[in-house]
Amino acid sequence: MLLRLGKEGTVVRVYKTRAIYFDTITMSNGRSRKLFQTEMRKVVEFPIYESADAHMSDLLNEDDEAIFSIHGIQNAEKWIERQMQAIDAAFRKNQAMGLMGGTAVIKRSRKDDETYRSYPGFMPDAKIGEFIGAIRGSHKYEPKMRIKVRLPKVEVVEDKSLAKAWREGRLEDLNDEVVELLVRTADERGKPLDQAFSDEEARAVYITERKLFYLITQQLGYSQSFLEQPIKDELSKIKEELGKYKKKQPRKRKGKELLP
Repeated sequence: MLLRLGKEGTVVRVYKTRAIYFDTITMSNGRSRKLFQTEMRKVVEFPIYESADAHMSDLLNEDDEAIFSIHGIQNAEKWIERQMQAIDAAFRKNQAMGLMGGTAVIKRSRKDDETYRSYPGFMPDAKIGEFIGAIRGSHKYEPKMRIKVRLPKVEVVEDKSLAKAWREGRLEDLNDEVVELLVRTADERGKPLDQAFSDEEARAVYITERKLFYLITQQLGYSQSFLEQPIKDELSKIKEELGKYKKKQPRKRKGKELLP
């Protein structure tokens, strides 16, 4: 049985060898000598991280006999474990020296000894098919400086247009915004609602409300009673809600009309 690593140390290849007779020669002393050549045949290949027993124990020859003995499989497991430990140690050593990446070098011929002799961790006693101790293609780790970039602040403006409110079926929300604006303005001025606005400001708000009222009743043809009948409860809630802003009795403006 012959074990060798393949594919940069990621697989194990198991071979069986046998001597094949091919010729007979006569030596100088007159004796005959048979010549044999060694034939190597790959029997199985499997990932290095998988159990050798799982791949080798069930293999049978032409006579239905086990190709590998239990002792042979155990030796294979030990050999694989040594190779894995050597490869792992080489990568860890490279990391300690600040070297990153790379692949394990598996010895293919004696030429590899000369090629990788100067590499850190080189193993001069490695046999063909074993890890030679060198990591090929590693590179020096160079930490990068983090640069703080201040991104421009982008203000997201919510679309509160009348068209959008119409599409979303929430026209009444726009009136809520007007009410909130009036209340907030009064607070900023430090006055109650009935004293916070001039007659001109109150008239401007009233005119806006009248435009909608006249459009609905005169141009669209709806009467006020028809529109209010099914929503009386809702209107009562609106009046109740607006009542929370009342801080005192509103002053009476005798002789003044909002619409001149």
